[in-house]
Amino acid sequence: MRLFVLSIVVAFQLVLSATSAQTIPNSSPSDPQLTISTRDNQLSFRIGEIIPLDLAFTSSSANKYQMDMASYDRSGRLNEDKFVADPSTGWDDPLQLYFRSYKGFMAGGLRGFKSLTPVPTTVHVELNEWIRFKTPGQYRITVTSGRVSEIASSTFGGLSVTSNTLIITIVPATKEWQDATLKSAIQFLDSTKPPVVPPANPADPRSRAVKTLRYLGTPEAAKEMARRITGTVSDWDFAAGVMGSPARSVALEEMKKLLVDPSFPVSGRFLGTMSVLALPDGIVDNIPEEREKIETQFRQELVSALAQKQGAALAVSNNTIIGTAAANSSSLPPDIKRTLTHQLVATFDSLPLRSNTHSWNSGGPHSTMSRCFLC
Repeated sequence: MRLFVLSIVVAFQLVLSATSAQTIPNSSPSDPQLTISTRDNQLSFRIGEIIPLDLAFTSSSANKYQMDMASYDRSGRLNEDKFVADPSTGWDDPLQLYFRSYKGFMAGGLRGFKSLTPVPTTVHVELNEWIRFKTPGQYRITVTSGRVSEIASSTFGGLSVTSNTLIITIVPATKEWQDATLKSAIQFLDSTKPPVVPPANPADPRSRAVKTLRYLGTPEAAKEMARRITGTVSDWDFAAGVMGSPARSVALEEMKKLLVDPSFPVSGRFLGTMSVLALPDGIVDNIPEEREKIETQFRQELVSALAQKQGAALAVSNNTIIGTAAANSSSLPPDIKRTLTHQLVATFDSLPLRSNTHSWNSGGPHSTMSRCFLC
């Protein structure tokens, strides 16, 4: 009889274990509430595979809580959601070095608010943007969000809402899967035209192809992203992809070649990304200052390479030198300034009417219009 009872207990515990393998309730107050889940309930992912998460916010109290609907990327403006994986080893923040490389970042931006109800209000994200898994295993994921505030409050946020615990399994990626995934993403990007503005739908096929390159983590993907930082709406994803790639050194070597390539247009974002990649491994002190020195060196190399640049590549690269000098409040030598001014006038019609070139001002990316430069 005792053996029978023990068998029932063990079976019950196994059922509980299987149920909790997907999600564990949180211990925070039930209202408001944040529930996280993977899209399509997938719980096993390869290293480098996109991990789409849905963050669902609810409240049982009518007209009491509101939610900040901001959906910016991590280029410097949004830090409202904190993602944590347990155990604390086997993963890292792919953009940690980027955030330590600048003295400050832009904040704020356009945003809207929505009252919370029992019907979930969902934010779609990719876990890969905050967490890069390096070791296979099982991980417990939780999110703490500062998006929620009382409607009567005069400040953004104010409440810290912690999600349930989501357990996912990370498995190794095979070379065959990596190669096939890379090939498919490149074929799709090459067969479609970049949009003028970023797609609003996270399930947009082109956006998914861009994200696939960004998170894949292979040397081939790093090279491909380096070649695609050319002034499109996807530039941030490609820049973040190479800065967060395990193959950073491969990306840097490719970008050094592109810097002097006669047909490659060098933007401010391209130079800023290079300067992050070139930081020494293990650097801990004076990181922004060291990055600025490195970017200055690359800028000087670009000035020397302008004589070989042609057409639109010359126009954009020349534009970048003048724009970054203005953004950094640094003066150019008179002879170089005269040469750049003449080249700017001569190549003005080759500049894109509307591009996504960026300078890197005060530590964060600062959007500029290609045809709006005064020197």
